[in-house]
Amino acid sequence: MGFSLEPCVPYAWQRVKETLQIPSSRSNRLYVLGFLNRHNRLYPFVIEGKVDTSIIRACFNQFANHIKKKTFVLLDNAPIHTSKEFIRHIPSWAKKNLIIKYLPPYCPGLNLIENLWRLMKYQ
Repeated sequence: MGFSLEPCVPYAWQRVKETLQIPSSRSNRLYVLGFLNRHNRLYPFVIEGKVDTSIIRACFNQFANHIKKKTFVLLDNAPIHTSKEFIRHIPSWAKKNLIIKYLPPYCPGLNLIENLWRLMKYQ
């Protein structure tokens, strides 16, 4: 999930027959990859800069080394989660008791962390 470091102005008041303009700007972004357990405990990774499969893989490696018991991670079907490089590492994570499962396509409602990202991003 990406977050802009400049605030978003979702609405504004303007006079009748007057056009309000807000210049767009390109700000830095922070990306957050998180693991959320069933007790709503978040294990976040904050990333500055470009996020690619190697960054995601490093976060999963670190998380796999942190867990103490068999842990299931439910993922959406984003390209970064289904790349050949990512899939190649799934067996090594399974050996560390980190089990990867994929949600059905187009089912963000089944992914609990999506609710958290929406709350953080828009409220």
